[in-house]
Amino acid sequence: MIGWDSVKLKNVSIWVLAFLVFALRYWLALPAKNDSGNVGFYLGQRVEIEAVVAESPDIEDAVGIFYLDVRKIKLFGSWREIVGKIAIKTVMVQMPEIGDILILSGILEEYFIPDPRIRGFIKSPSVEVVNRSAYNVFGALHRLKLVLIERLNGVFPEPSSSLAAGILLGSRSAIPADNKQDFKTCGLTHILAISGYNIVIVISFISAICAFLPRKYSVTLSILMVAVFTLLVGASASVVRAAFMGSLSLVAKFFGRPYSGLRALFITGFAMALLDPFIIFYDIGFQLSFAATAGMILFSKRINEKLKFVPEKFSLRENLASTWSAQVFALPIIFFQFKNFSAISTFANLVVLPFIPILMVGSFLGLIFGKIFAGPTWILFEAVIYIIHLLAGIPGASFNF
Repeated sequence: MIGWDSVKLKNVSIWVLAFLVFALRYWLALPAKNDSGNVGFYLGQRVEIEAVVAESPDIEDAVGIFYLDVRKIKLFGSWREIVGKIAIKTVMVQMPEIGDILILSGILEEYFIPDPRIRGFIKSPSVEVVNRSAYNVFGALHRLKLVLIERLNGVFPEPSSSLAAGILLGSRSAIPADNKQDFKTCGLTHILAISGYNIVIVISFISAICAFLPRKYSVTLSILMVAVFTLLVGASASVVRAAFMGSLSLVAKFFGRPYSGLRALFITGFAMALLDPFIIFYDIGFQLSFAATAGMILFSKRINEKLKFVPEKFSLRENLASTWSAQVFALPIIFFQFKNFSAISTFANLVVLPFIPILMVGSFLGLIFGKIFAGPTWILFEAVIYIIHLLAGIPGASFNF
């Protein structure tokens, strides 16, 4: 009994310490008010700023929303170093790449989303690209991604090519609006871009390729390839979470130690929160990914045992258990953030999810070997798109609150 009490006391102590460390990190990360060294100090003013593109833009109706890390501001004719992150919304003939340095000017307004990480917003600024990221790793990977997307466009016709770019490379900017709406209605938006589910498939694929190597080299090469893939597809919060957890499972395999999914989830979440303490409260991708993963770890096995009447053929029972367990914690977040509920989400996931690994592998083969391998994958893409369109057309398929 004493031993059990000591274990509980140790666990409570760890949780309290973790909370205190996070609280201190969050407090230190809060931007100071009236700090002229932070870009937020200049809200409401016309500014001229030097900034670097921090991540891939969100493209909607040919308008890009870019997130930039500010480096300098021009005051009284001379440049002064400052810090902070801003967003700009603009149409550009030549899209900037990650790592590009821009000079932009316009009215710095308060950002329309209450995210402390984004200190300002400039709508339709004048933009000049002053330095391309020729030797920047992130910029190089971004250009490689654009080359691969162009290759997919040459192999698959639309809309299959844009969907292939979404599930394989995390790019959904070119997906037609009606297709996006159908996926949203069916509760399938998570497969339009790289998510934890896609990363699991990638890790399994990479591990299978490296299986012939000795364990030490297999695990090391797998982790490196997962890291490169994570950066290639944009390193969103859900991708980083899945990649980090997958890497922990590979490390456990390397040392011959048991792997605890729940422990790995909290280690990953804590590490990501220390790097960016605002991610817990303001990054919806992180919230959904963390909640869905926690639900699957805690409830998937139990739900699976209750579904013995469901046949295992085509992984029906496994997919149903995964879908329901993921929704335990994710649905409240979806209700709160999107005010939307898909009544056919469970059925749509059961029908579509089994095809995603096939589509990912088929898209990869088409990317490497060209149209001769792309034909069957294109037929499957068209079938999936048609099925989703039919499901989205069912009256009452989704509800908005």
